[in-house]
Amino acid sequence: MLLHAGCVKKEQKKPFGTITTVEGTVELFEKHRGKWRTVSRSSVFCSGDSIRTKKDGQVSIAFDDSSSIQLAESTMISIIDTVDSAGRRCIITYNTGGEIMAELKGLKEKGTQFIVRTPTAEADAEGTHFFVFFAPVPFITHVKVLHGRVRVCNPLLPLAPPVIIVPGFFTTVRMRIAPQPPVPLNYGQFKKMQRMLGPRRYDFYAKHFKVGHGMALTAPLVPVPMPPVPGLGMKVPGKKWPGGISPVHRPFIRPSAKRPLTPSKTGSPKAAHDGEKKKTSGKKK
Repeated sequence: MLLHAGCVKKEQKKPFGTITTVEGTVELFEKHRGKWRTVSRSSVFCSGDSIRTKKDGQVSIAFDDSSSIQLAESTMISIIDTVDSAGRRCIITYNTGGEIMAELKGLKEKGTQFIVRTPTAEADAEGTHFFVFFAPVPFITHVKVLHGRVRVCNPLLPLAPPVIIVPGFFTTVRMRIAPQPPVPLNYGQFKKMQRMLGPRRYDFYAKHFKVGHGMALTAPLVPVPMPPVPGLGMKVPGKKWPGGISPVHRPFIRPSAKRPLTPSKTGSPKAAHDGEKKKTSGKKK
C-alpha cells in the first residue's frame, strides 16, 4: 500500500475504532490473525485491519471521539492509523470498492489529517461530512460533500491541479484523468444516500439543499459542452449528400448510386428523387 506523502509508515498498534452498528453480513480481516471472520457489534477495529460488507450488509465504525465511518453494501476498506513526520496523527482509509460515508467531528478539531484513497482519487478532508464511492469497473470515483470542504486530486497525476468540493457538490475522477469541475448533486445521486443518512438527516439535507425531483438548487448548473455529432442535421465533410445534409436528419434524401441527384424545377430534393424513379421505371418498360 502507498501512504500519503506526509505520512510515514508508523502504525499504531492500539485499537482506534469500535464497530457500533451491523446490518446483514459483515466480515473483518484482522491483520495479526490473517483471516476473515464475521463481526458483531462492539468488535474492535485496529490499524491495518480490513472490513467488507456483502450485498445485504452495512456497518458503522466509531473512532475514539465522535467521528465515524459508515460502509454501504458491497464495500471493502482498509484503515491505517499513522503519524506523519511532524508528529501529527494521520488516518488513511483505502476504499477498494463501494461507498463510504465519513463524519469527522472531533477528529478535525484535534488536528488529525483524514485521507480517503481509491485507485483513481485521493480525498483530503477539510470538512466533516462527505461520501466517497469507487467502482472497480470502470475505475471511477465520486466524491460528494454535504458539509465542510474536501480537496480531491488524482494521485496518478501529481502535476494536475486539485479541486475543492463544497457542500451540495460532487466531482468525478477517472483513471489517469484530472478531477472534473464540481457540479451540484442531482436528485438521483442524493436519493442513493438515503439509506446511509437515515430519514431524519436525509430530510434535513434535502430541505437545506432544496433537492426535489430535479437538480439541486444550491448554485447554478455548470454547462458541460458536448462534442458535435456528425449526422444530426449538420454538414459532414467528405459526404456527398445533397446540400451537405446527412440523411439521418433528412431521411427522404437518398444519394443515387450512379450519379448525384439533380435539383428539380420545384427545387425540392424529394421531387428530384421521384423524377429519378419515373425515368428508371420508364426505361424498364
